[in-house]
Amino acid sequence: MEPGDRIAVEDPCYGPPRHLFKSLGIHVVGVPVDREGLLVEALPRGVRAVYVTPSHQYPLSVTMTLPRRQALLAWAERNNAAIIEDDYDSEFRFADRPLEPLQTLDTRGRVVYVGSFSKTMLPTLRLGFLVTPPSLRLALHKAKFVSDWHSSTLGQAALARFIDEGAFARHIRRVSAIYRERHQILADAITRDFAEHLELSRRQRGSTLPLWLADCPWTR
Repeated sequence: MEPGDRIAVEDPCYGPPRHLFKSLGIHVVGVPVDREGLLVEALPRGVRAVYVTPSHQYPLSVTMTLPRRQALLAWAERNNAAIIEDDYDSEFRFADRPLEPLQTLDTRGRVVYVGSFSKTMLPTLRLGFLVTPPSLRLALHKAKFVSDWHSSTLGQAALARFIDEGAFARHIRRVSAIYRERHQILADAITRDFAEHLELSRRQRGSTLPLWLADCPWTR
């Protein structure tokens, strides 16, 4: 993308990507989200790319449905556009089964899949990964090189061994059980003590617990 191009983001959405796009001179267009995810029919013309969090939409925790994912992929093909799929914490799902990522459903090379280990491991581990169409790999290698050369070589090697030995999968199972319990304790406490002031969203997935404010005056 070039300065002056347009990118669509979910509205509301995670702030840092929006700020990043704006810092590059890219025009950011907000697109509403409903219970099934991004409203594909609301995407404006002339958009070169769309940034989405389909597994757990941030901050509403909506999961994009399969029909909506298919519609988004079809839109990208019709409009010669790219999709940036930020799958930041899909490992943590406490109720229903996960859907296939857009990247898995993509047969036309439209999706750039972004993953992170900061949510699943620890915040100070600044390592992530991309799954991209082959046509973009050289450009992304060059962009990575000029931005910070490369990530920690030792950190990558240690994490690769952690994954290869099965320790990462065991870690996810263990912390998922812990987070599920903490999630339920917090939800129960909010329902018990703040029911008059806060409404707990029924869409409770991942590391986010959305709350809606009731119509009431706030006091210190």
